[in-house]
Amino acid sequence: MQLALQHHPDLNNASDSNTDFTEIIHAYEQLMDQRGNSIGALTPGNTKLAWSCEISSIQELQDDSRLEIHPIWLRYENDDGDNGTDCPKKDASPSGTHLDHAVSISIHPDSSVTDLKHELLMLYDKRWNLESRRKDRYCLPIGWELVTAYSSDSCDRSSSSSSSKTLTVLGNHDFVKHTYNIPSDTIMYAVIQK
Repeated sequence: MQLALQHHPDLNNASDSNTDFTEIIHAYEQLMDQRGNSIGALTPGNTKLAWSCEISSIQELQDDSRLEIHPIWLRYENDDGDNGTDCPKKDASPSGTHLDHAVSISIHPDSSVTDLKHELLMLYDKRWNLESRRKDRYCLPIGWELVTAYSSDSCDRSSSSSSSKTLTVLGNHDFVKHTYNIPSDTIMYAVIQK
């Protein structure tokens, strides 16, 4: 608790306080369950799922019969064209074989991944069969991750070439735009264990 207060970005102006705070929160989540009991690893299923996402491509995840993959078209509210990167703004909606069924969501540019997950749950929890799952301490169902194949190096927001790209699992305490530099009009994925 003292480390969290010491490194909290609102209380500490050091340039690395946000990174330190995020690492502290991730470590805490791994050590505590939703009742505050030490368990060593919060949810082994989520850890395995996150690891699978990090070492697999979208195509490999889609080929895994134990998983459902839902493309998500991410946009920012009140998008003024400044997407926070050197990438040009994209105006077209997503297209491609598996993107024809992409769900669209618009979030505030300062939203955390937890905020984004809660927004998605309000819209799609029944459609994605998440409503009856056990919840973690943030009231998020166990057994799903948000991932992106977006790379700020290439400015590629689409998934047309993501079948072989390395995926990034979005951490709950990170910020979608500010931590991952994900611009508006980017495709990301909900990866759900069946």
